Amino acid sequence: MKVYISAHDIAEAQQLAERLKSAGHEITSTWHAVNGEKVGLSEILIWKQRANKNFLQIKDSEALVIIGGSDRYPGGKYVEAGYALGSGIAVFNLGPVGNGMMNFTKIVPDVESLLNLL
Repeated sequence: MKVYISAHDIAEAQQLAERLKSAGHEITSTWHAVNGEKVGLSEILIWKQRANKNFLQIKDSEALVIIGGSDRYPGGKYVEAGYALGSGIAVFNLGPVGNGMMNFTKIVPDVESLLNLL
């Protein structure tokens, strides 16, 4: 299955990507594959390019997995999950629910449970 990983922690996303790949899934998200240059929020063009690339990768996916939990940065991953939900793509919340809207997703407690559903 083609899976996009949405998270705020790059290391967690990389670990999950490796686990899913070893189970035979294709990872469509690339944001976590390289440590990109830090960009200030005022760099609007760069952020638009990154967002557009992410949205195209989500659209090319059959599922989005959001690594749940409370984060200090409440933005990006929930925007990506909302985009996937609105696009009719299956969304899985892995771990604790960090946002009430994630109750519209399939909530899975651990990677083993996720693998059983993918």
